[in-house]
Amino acid sequence: MKNKAIYLLVFLLPFGLLAQPAPGPNLFQQGMQHFNNQQYDAAIQSFTKFVNLKANPDQKPPRAAPNPAKKAEAYYFIGMSYLKKSNSEQGVANLTKALELRPDYPEAKLERGKALIEQKKYDLAVADLTAAAQAMPGNEEAHYQLAMAYAWQLNYAQAIEHFKRVLEINNRNTYAHYWIGLAYSKMNETGLAEEHWRSFLQLCPTCPEAPQVSAFLNRR
Repeated sequence: MKNKAIYLLVFLLPFGLLAQPAPGPNLFQQGMQHFNNQQYDAAIQSFTKFVNLKANPDQKPPRAAPNPAKKAEAYYFIGMSYLKKSNSEQGVANLTKALELRPDYPEAKLERGKALIEQKKYDLAVADLTAAAQAMPGNEEAHYQLAMAYAWQLNYAQAIEHFKRVLEINNRNTYAHYWIGLAYSKMNETGLAEEHWRSFLQLCPTCPEAPQVSAFLNRR
């Protein structure tokens, strides 16, 4: 009799689970779908609803609040959605919220650093991008953006060091050759500047800067 009761329980359990109400829509996945489809307003709405979810133990099945790591990721994509909409202020604000929840979030520091360059807040950009480059030493963009932040500060020596790192990772980065050439020229290292500008012209003879670079080299 006992075995029969156990058999009935095992047999009926799946039907009991199927009878429970389905959980609500997965707002995070909705947000990702909208973001990947470049529907940034819809993405912001879905991710905002996600970060505002509260725990509901009475819901069937019970709903937990988003954990901090997932909430940080949602704020990251809210920030990225605003940046895609050219709203730098809101982009930085939401990336900051992501970093408050997860300070060791190098992708958020990279993107916030890039936005801070656009806002001409170069000291803050250098701090974010230094952390991103240290956390992702093989990341070409992190070193490129850090080099650009240093270049805007007129700190050409540091800019050159990070453009060198970019070119170690990818020697065909066209604008790394262009900008390191410019940095070398500011440091009166004309020979090194010309070397990188020739590489720039080989990689992109139709780039907007190419005629000016070519004219300079032809005067030498």
